[in-house]
Parts: sequence; structure tokens; C-alpha cells
Amino acid sequence: MPSKKIAVLGSRGLLGSTLARAASAAGHAVTGFGMAEMDLRDHKSMASWTPDADWVVNCAAVTDVDACESGDGAEASLLVNAVAPEVVGAACERAGAGFVHISTDYVFFGDGLGSGEGGQYDETDEPSPRSRYGAHKLMGEIGARAHGAYVLRTAWLYGPGGKNFISKSYEAAARGRPLSVDAVSSSTPTLASNLARYILAVVATDDRRSGEVYHCCDRGESTRWDVFSRVRRAMLPATEGWQVSRGEAYTGPAARPVRTPLDSASFFLRFGRLAGQMEASRAAEVFVEECRAAGNHIVSGEVVAG
Repeated sequence: MPSKKIAVLGSRGLLGSTLARAASAAGHAVTGFGMAEMDLRDHKSMASWTPDADWVVNCAAVTDVDACESGDGAEASLLVNAVAPEVVGAACERAGAGFVHISTDYVFFGDGLGSGEGGQYDETDEPSPRSRYGAHKLMGEIGARAHGAYVLRTAWLYGPGGKNFISKSYEAAARGRPLSVDAVSSSTPTLASNLARYILAVVATDDRRSGEVYHCCDRGESTRWDVFSRVRRAMLPATEGWQVSRGEAYTGPAARPVRTPLDSASFFLRFGRLAGQMEASRAAEVFVEECRAAGNHIVSGEVVAG
């Protein structure tokens, strides 16, 4: 693959940092933008930004779903999740850069009544978000697509080096606290390093104008309990004796979808030659391998040693 100049927005987050490492390892020239370098809430400054890049990938988002419901969190979500993608998309269009924008399964109601096989949601299904976070992300999709972006919807992202549903559960269990893990809600959990590979497959085509939405996940519907259990088995004997049980779906200020498996067939029909889709069961094993390669078992802010 010829080397590209790639700008990664949100480069200090889980996906952004993973993508930056993967792109650099593949020989691309990567420029990372955290909030210090580009505050996506400051649309006036962003409006004059001209990307010095072949591709811009927006991994930045306000992801605290409950905080997005009200107050400062709602305002930040509106600015970053809803409005900024269109501002970034306009800058990319002016500069002739390709634009990949990352979105979420939370744009769907989450009743598991999608048009795909087994009730999976495909790209023809109408979004119907249940939360302010989901509504803002949907607005961001519309704005990004207006400027020719590739919008990639993913679900339940996890990986070493960031806060996510797996790392939070393991931190609680490793500290000896009784823990119940959601065994009701389900989606298509996706390993961050896999999503990075999938994004780079889009970059490799160098077809910089799209305006299309693709679902982009690992293969296989799972609950959080399913993923937690796979990872826990792979980490034995360090996880023996933990007080963990099946739990109900999490409830909080924000309404959450219950079942949002995403059908990624369209994405892999187009890009699968460059990045094969990984099975969810294998992804959990790779996650453990990545954690161990980093010298720890689970990382979320601080190391929880195994």
C-alpha cells in the first residue's frame, strides 16, 4: 500500500491511539490531534483549518452516554458529536482529503428487529436513537456525509489501553468486589485493533469521496457477559476465585438499546480483500494477547496486574 498522510482526530483515545500505531506500522505518515491540538468544541477555529493530509479519520467523540443527557455533558456532546463532524467534513472537502467518520450502534432503537439476517441491523434500516448521545451521533453522521465522508458504524469497542466495558468490569473484579456483568444486552463487540485494520482498508482504496454509511464490526453477536467470559477463560489462572455473576442490562439516566447487532456484510463485500473480518471469539483471544504483550492484563488508566 502506498504511504499516505493520515490525520487522526481523537488520537489519545482508545481507537485513535490504536489507529495511529497501526497506521505508522504500515508505513503511513501519521499526525495525531488530541484536544490540546484541536478542540472540536471550538468550531470557529476549526472552520479555518486546512488538513495537510490525504485522509482524516475522526475517532473523537464524547462517549459518556449518561453524561450526554444533560448539563455540560449534553453541550459537549452537541458540539463534538453532532456539529463538529460537518465542520471537519467541510475542511476535508476544501482540501481534497478523504474523510472517515466513526459512528455507533446507538443510532438504532435496539429492539433487534433489523432487516439483516437474524434481526441484525443493516445500512437500510432507519435509525431511531433512544438517547441524546445516539441522536447527536446521528446528526454527526448526516453532517459528515454531506461532505462525502465514509461513515463507519461500529459497536462496543474494546481494547487494551482505554476505558471500555471489559476493562471496567475487570478492574472491579480484580479488586475483589462482587460483580454482575450484563448478560441481556447484545451487539457486535469490536476489538479496537481490528477496527483500525478495517479503517486502513478504506484508506488503501484512495477513493476519497463517498457519502455512504457502512457497518463495520467483528463477526458475531455477543452479550457483555459473553465477551467477559471469553477473556476471563483466556486469562486463567489469574482470574480464578473472582466473584462474578450474570447480571441484568445496565440502567442509567440515558435509555440504552438492548439488542443492536450490526450486519457488516456490505463493508466486507467492498473492502474484505484488504481486511478480513475477525470472529468475535478470536478477537477476545487477540485482546488478551495484546494486553500481555503490553506487559499487563487489563489496562484502563492504571495497570491491573495479572
